[in-house]
Amino acid sequence: MVDNSILKKIEIFCNFRERCESEIIHRLKKENISANDAKEYLKKLKNDKFYCDTRYTSAFVRSKFNLSKWGKTKIRLKLLQNKIEDSIIKEEIDKIEHDIYAETIKELVEKKLRRIKNRSDFEKKQLVSRYLYSKGYEPEKFISIINKKF
Repeated sequence: MVDNSILKKIEIFCNFRERCESEIIHRLKKENISANDAKEYLKKLKNDKFYCDTRYTSAFVRSKFNLSKWGKTKIRLKLLQNKIEDSIIKEEIDKIEHDIYAETIKELVEKKLRRIKNRSDFEKKQLVSRYLYSKGYEPEKFISIINKKF
């Protein structure tokens, strides 16, 4: 059974920013909504277009890549944690242009190298590689860029 006051709260929650189904389910659990009732809320919210996993994924990929400078691997893993379908993730990640992705890696390499002082070339390579790996970039994409710097 759908309680209109709780529905209104969830609608406001969805309007604040793009949400995925798992975030809404988590919020419904905080409101002590049973699993059966949660399905009713989700159906109503989806019909009224308050959430869409494709829209959420698109916004997530753009913001994490453009603003946080995350790589494709880290973005993909975070979306999988949010229970987004792999096909949706792949479609949205593939929209990242190859040239822009490579340019972002170059910028991050240069930025990290400027901050590393008093280290050998080997240590610098290691530190930059670890940094890019932790940001979710694929080693096959950044190793050649790092090697060109040395």
